[in-house]
Amino acid sequence: MVNQGVSLAGPKEANWSKNAQLVCLFCTGEIAKPTKVMGGGRVSFCDSCTEKLENKGLLKRHQSGTIELIKPLLDVIGEF
Repeated sequence: MVNQGVSLAGPKEANWSKNAQLVCLFCTGEIAKPTKVMGGGRVSFCDSCTEKLENKGLLKRHQSGTIELIKPLLDVIGEF
């Protein structure tokens, strides 16, 4: 394939995520790191939104720092 002068993203250009700031899925407040989900995966919820979700019965926090979603993520988003 011939390069038509288009710059291809190499490894250095692809590392933009190291400098990207993570934000909460709901309120877009900045967060330090995503939260691990029991069963696999991660979600970006701030502490305030996590507490609201827990109060609504949509998730459960564990001592290990992981959370357990009571319903599928799309249902949690829809009910928030």
